[in-house]
Amino acid sequence: MEDLASLSFVADLERENLVLRDEVLRLKLRIAELLAAQRESLSRDLMAMSDVADNEQKILSLNVGGTIFATLRATLLQHEGTFFEVRISPFHLKVILMITSHDLQALFSGRHSNLIKDEQGNYFIDRDPTFFQDILNILRNPTIPIVVPQQEVARDAFFAELDYYGLLPIIMPKKATDKLR
Repeated sequence: MEDLASLSFVADLERENLVLRDEVLRLKLRIAELLAAQRESLSRDLMAMSDVADNEQKILSLNVGGTIFATLRATLLQHEGTFFEVRISPFHLKVILMITSHDLQALFSGRHSNLIKDEQGNYFIDRDPTFFQDILNILRNPTIPIVVPQQEVARDAFFAELDYYGLLPIIMPKKATDKLR
């Protein structure tokens, strides 16, 4: 009788072992599926990050009031709060471009099909180019001394351009504070 009970016990153990093996195999397959999906997602994120890095180094040609300027996209996107603002989402590692009131941000984000370009393919900004080179130089090298024009009309025009591009509070914070008073 004991032999029969032992054989029944062994058979039960073997059945449980088969069930457990099937469960382990099913779990291994599920883990493999999840890992493959995670690898695919990471691969997409890496490609997106690579595209962002490549896009940051993109050279933009700007026609500001008839004068052509060339600069890196990254130069224009380095400060928050301007119309070129860019934010990186830490959750998805994807670029989310923010449209500001000037809507020039959208011009460089590539999301709008109604891009304003001149006949040569330069992005057109309908502004006086007088101070744009100075503004680009400040963006390229923020440590250079800012030379504010001495004549009141030219000084006001310079500050107006900084304000238009959303750079007055960044480049001349005291002047921006004074403007609010």
